[in-house]
Amino acid sequence: VEYFDWKTESFIQNALQLMNQQKWLDETTKVNNFSIRFHIKEFYFWKKKIDVSVHDYPGCTFSAAFRSYNEIDTNSSNLTNNSKDEFINKLINSEGIFLLIECVDLNSGYNEDLNQQLFNLSETIQGKTKVAILFSKCDLIVDKPFSPLDKFQELYPNIWSKFQKQNIRFFQISSVNKTVI
Repeated sequence: VEYFDWKTESFIQNALQLMNQQKWLDETTKVNNFSIRFHIKEFYFWKKKIDVSVHDYPGCTFSAAFRSYNEIDTNSSNLTNNSKDEFINKLINSEGIFLLIECVDLNSGYNEDLNQQLFNLSETIQGKTKVAILFSKCDLIVDKPFSPLDKFQELYPNIWSKFQKQNIRFFQISSVNKTVI
């Protein structure tokens, strides 16, 4: 791994340190931009370089952008109509999106706002952008066994169906247990 700036290196090193202590990262409170170059050994001496640019947004940014096409909730986000359009354009033009859904929220039951936001995301990207839904913090669920994928299918069957048609992938991640892919 090669970092393009000290901010990226500091963030990654801090994240790794927290995960090694089996702790979760703090919630994202502002937009962060990171640039990383991965060196992947393809065949003996030949290496492939992949440059990754990451734009990490607070969850309220996604919620505000996809709440409704005509509504902006300025109380929960700093999005204006222009920044909402800019955020959505970045998503549409990106090569991929990682969307985190916390298992604690999923385990709380159906959420109409989340249903609407996911529907609007699906309608916006229409299968043109790769999306990975990451179920995070599943280790915080005390009800065992807990399958976030089964819970998602149960709570949001119509969204599940739309996502299947758009080839959206689902993963469960954990900082304290073995990651399930």
